[in-house]
This record gives sequence, structure tokens and C-alpha cells, in this order.
Amino acid sequence: MKHRICATIAETNALEALKLASIGQKMGADLIEYRLDFLERKNFEKDVSVIGNLKEQAELPVIFTVRSNKEGGVWEGSEEERLNIIETCIDTAPAYVDIELTLDIEDISKLCLMAKKNDVSVILSRHYENMPPLKQLISDLKEAKALEADVVKIIPTAKTLEDNLEILKLHSSAKDIGIKIIAFCMGKYGVLSRMLCSFFGSEFTYAGVNKVVASGQLMVDSLRMILDGLSHIVESK
Repeated sequence: MKHRICATIAETNALEALKLASIGQKMGADLIEYRLDFLERKNFEKDVSVIGNLKEQAELPVIFTVRSNKEGGVWEGSEEERLNIIETCIDTAPAYVDIELTLDIEDISKLCLMAKKNDVSVILSRHYENMPPLKQLISDLKEAKALEADVVKIIPTAKTLEDNLEILKLHSSAKDIGIKIIAFCMGKYGVLSRMLCSFFGSEFTYAGVNKVVASGQLMVDSLRMILDGLSHIVESK
């Protein structure tokens, strides 16, 4: 079994982002996440059009993300503009679109319906600056399931090494609830969960190509070597 890595691309220029996607693939990535909240807004419509064509140009599945500030992004426009760009992303029919679980239910439902019509899988995501109780994280899983997400992404921030154990436990709860999951911890203490989450059931994990985009993130080539090595040991007969 190959443990999948999503390469996160966070560039201000779309053409540079496309170049990095190719580099990420060579480093061992299986998917590409474009963090569109990093793009320069003065050329945003053009950039979205350029990146939207990636599905015809690249061999890797694409995730479009326009992350809000409160969820750890760098978006500087209005919320209305952000939602409009997410709609534009869905219209380009990527493999996935990332939608935040903290949005109003009406907005989530509207975007999920659009995604379904365009055959786009929805990742409903939630990020925390701390490590909430497991009960809260299970509540997020149930909410995402009720909203008919294809995948739920739960990313707290580890404050201790023990927090890695807590987030890895969440995979069993997702299996019981019946929803696909991506779950690991940010922060320097969360690196272990980034490496191990796919062994517990995460659809994939995330890594950088030319820079660290989130705290505790590894580079694609380093993480590929680690995952392949662990897989050889754990899954060998």
C-alpha cells in the first residue's frame, strides 16, 4: 500500500505555483493542494484561470483551498469574495475542494451541492490552535457526516507529544461513524502524527515543496522516504 502525500503549494504567482507542482510530483507527491489565499489579488481572476487548467496539464489530482484567516490562512479580501472564488474553483472541476466546517451551514450546503454537480469531492476542514478534547473532535466528525462531506479534515495543534496519540485515536471514531478522514497535529510536537496518520486511516498527509506552509510540516521528499521506509517495515509479511 502506498501512503499518499499531498504537496501544498502556497505562492503569490500562479505560473510559479505550476512549476512547483511539477517539482512536487518529482519529489514523490500524489496530490497537489493549491493554497489560493496566497495568490496576489490584483491578478486573481487570471491566476485562478491558469491554475484551473492544471487538471488538463498535470497528472496529479488537485485540491483547491482558499483558507480564511481564522482557520490559519492569509486571505485579505471579504468573506463574500472568498466564497465566490471557492465557487469558481468548483466550476473548474478539481479532484477536491476544501471547505471550512466553521462556515455557515447554508454556505456549506450550497457549496457541497455545487461540488456534487461538478463531480468534485468535498473536504470539510477544521483547524485548532490547541488540542481540544476528543469529544469535541468526534462532534466535528458527526457534523461533517451530516453535511455529507466526502472527507473530514481535523487538524489541531499539538502542545505535547501525547497529543499525537489523541489525534490518531480519532481515526477509529471516523471509521465507526462512517466517514473518510484526514487527521494529524500541527506544531513541532505534531510531526509524529503527520508521519503516522495514513497508517491509522487518513486518506493522505500534507508536505511542503519549497517551504514550510504550516507549523511542523515536512518536505515532500523527506516524508516520502520516511513513509516508504515505515511501510516496508510495518506492512511486510
